[in-house]
Amino acid sequence: MAQQREHLDNNTMTLFPCESLSSQLQNISATIYLLYPRHVGRGHALKAIEKAITRLERGECGKCIPREIVVANLVRKTQLFAKSPAGNKGSFTPHPATWFNRSSYLDDPNEWMVSDEILSPQQRRNARNHAALERIFKEPRVPVHGTGNIQQGINGKRNQSVEGVPRLLRGSGD
Repeated sequence: MAQQREHLDNNTMTLFPCESLSSQLQNISATIYLLYPRHVGRGHALKAIEKAITRLERGECGKCIPREIVVANLVRKTQLFAKSPAGNKGSFTPHPATWFNRSSYLDDPNEWMVSDEILSPQQRRNARNHAALERIFKEPRVPVHGTGNIQQGINGKRNQSVEGVPRLLRGSGD
């Protein structure tokens, strides 16, 4: 039994060989917390990081992964996020507990690299307006029953109301 315990210890405690698994996980979590760009809610953040490591080990990505690989990838993703524009938005950067609880480390890193600062105010406004239009008019145009005329409006309504359209999108002629 002692020989089996020694073998288990050698295989599972390669990062911190003199520590128990729980203190090893706490040390790893504290290290990752320090890499994250925002240092608020330390207690919740450490718990969230520990849970993230456990989820990844148990197959959050589709297969079980050894702790060493999980930790290395989580460290790499956290450092990448910390260097990205999304990680440098000050109070708009998510709290670490939020980021780890929602598994944001699995997000596409290219999304973190998009910066609002490179867009002019007019471009940001246009992007918001475009998104609003897509939400309002997301249903495809269909013909009115029996006429085959597709130009009668959304869902076959001849006179489409503009009540749901924000004033900026309607123009100044209202």
